[in-house]
This record gives sequence, structure tokens and C-alpha cells, in this order.
Amino acid sequence: MIEVRGLTRYYGGKPGVADVTFDTGGYGLVGLLGPNGAGKSTIMKLITTVMAPTSGSITVAGVDAVACPAEACRHIGYMPEVPPLYPDMTVCSYLAFVARIRGIERSSELPHIGGIMEKTGVAKVRDRLIKNLSKGYRQRVGLAQALIGYPEILVLDEPTAGLDPQQIASVRSLLTDLSKDRSIILSSHILSEISMVCEKVIIIDRGRVAAVDTIDGMSRDTGGVMLVVKADRETARARILETAGVLSAELKPFGDCRDGDARYSRFRVSCEGEETREALFYALASSRVTVLEMTPSRRTLEQVFLQVTAGTSEGENEER
Repeated sequence: MIEVRGLTRYYGGKPGVADVTFDTGGYGLVGLLGPNGAGKSTIMKLITTVMAPTSGSITVAGVDAVACPAEACRHIGYMPEVPPLYPDMTVCSYLAFVARIRGIERSSELPHIGGIMEKTGVAKVRDRLIKNLSKGYRQRVGLAQALIGYPEILVLDEPTAGLDPQQIASVRSLLTDLSKDRSIILSSHILSEISMVCEKVIIIDRGRVAAVDTIDGMSRDTGGVMLVVKADRETARARILETAGVLSAELKPFGDCRDGDARYSRFRVSCEGEETREALFYALASSRVTVLEMTPSRRTLEQVFLQVTAGTSEGENEER
């Protein structure tokens, strides 16, 4: 749905983004991550034709967004980090105004925006002035305006900022439902949120693509294992380290009632490969060490994010 090739944008002789290339594939949710100032908002503005690139190409739903920005915009709903709201309008009148801009026929305007207000949870404040709404409700109105016309592509910059946990869960459910028949690019600093709803992740660092992969690909099996055994610590550690392919065994606290119980031990075991885990299990069993839990270690999205952006000094992206 969105294809970006060699996208570059300069600000005063310095690149805000440089040689960015990715595609979102078909329908689904794609997370756009990066430190503050890494270039996420710039990429979103370029995709939505708010800004023109210095070089590179952007194809949106088969339309060249650089050559035909007006046509490309017909396929996009955009919610910037600060939603474009008119505070002296009511929610209903503002959404009706956006509907007219989007070319919604007058005969279907009210039922159309009524359905969107229900979906985004702003129907009960439809007659209130936007300036009198809480930040959470203003965020929802911003999401509602992006949905007008139900475009094939949604570009959402921090859509859950300012929402309470219940509202976040509601928006998350809505986005998951919407992604079944459209492509959504979602920017968020809440990595757990991205992990829960996105199929694919793009990490931007210092204006360039640092990593692109599916959530499963980024959190791939490391070959290690979290191990809980019923045995004293020294005996258990010795048996673990005797197993061929085991690199290290780090004692870890339980964080529950077993912490002070000397009969149980918990280790993070680093292995050369997945096959070592099976050998470890049989080695412990043959030594009469009872294995209570054996969980493969997987990288979290947070670990991947910190690893690929580790070279960025504090404030470097903001300075750029």
C-alpha cells in the first residue's frame, strides 16, 4: 500500500531523513519507532504530502505521491501528533466540516460521521465545543477526523497520547479492527503497545532506517533459556555448566514466595544454539535435578530498540 524508496529531506543543508526505504506490504498495522528527533514525524509528513521530499519516491495505493500529491491524499487519513482541531467548533460541526473537505456527499454526511463518532467514542460529546474537551477526548476527535471517508491508508502519530488505560485499550481494539482492510502506520513511544497491535516494525535512528522486520522476527529465539529447578544453587549451576554448548548460567531472583526457599533455583542460561536446550534437559534429568520450568529466551522489542539505537548519544537526535 505504501512504498518508500530513497526518501531524503534536507533542513538547512542537514538531512532530517536520508535514503529511507521501506514498504508496508498489504493490509495491517506497521509500527514506526525511533528516539525523539529521529525523523519519524518527518517521514509521516512526507508520506502524507504535508512536505515534499528533497529526493526519493513515495507511492501510496499505486499513486505517485510526489508527482500527484492531491490524488495521493484521497487515499490517506492523517492524524499528526497535535491533531488539527478548531477549538471553537463543536465535535459534530468540525467532523461535518472535514467530511465536506473530503468530498462526502451531503445526503450521507450525518450517518457517516455518526458512525465514526460511535467508533471513536466521541458520540456523547458531539455537541460540546472542542476547546472544552479533555486532552483524551481531543485525541479521539483527531482520530475521528482521520477516519472520515474511511481511507485505505491511515498515518497516525502518537494516537493514544493523553488517553487513560481504558481509552487506550478501546483505540487499540479499533485500530486492530480497521487494519483488516486497510494499511495503518502507527507511531508510538509505548513499545508494549506496538508489540501488541503491529505485525511489522520499522525503527528509525538519526534519520535512517535502523531495522525493519516483523514482530516475530525481531523477537526471535536467542537460543537461551530461563530455567527453574528443584535443587540447591551450587549443585544446579555445576550440572548446567557441565552440559556441552552451555556458555553461562546466571542466577536470577524469582520475585515471588520461592525467593527465600533454598530448594529452588532460577537461572538464565546462555546456549550456543537451540539444540543445546534438549541436551541440557536430559543432562539435568540424568543427574536427578528436577526441572520445573524451561522457557526459551526471546528478545523483547525494547531490547531490539535499545540495541539498534545504542550509538545515539543523549540529545543527538533532538539537536539534529
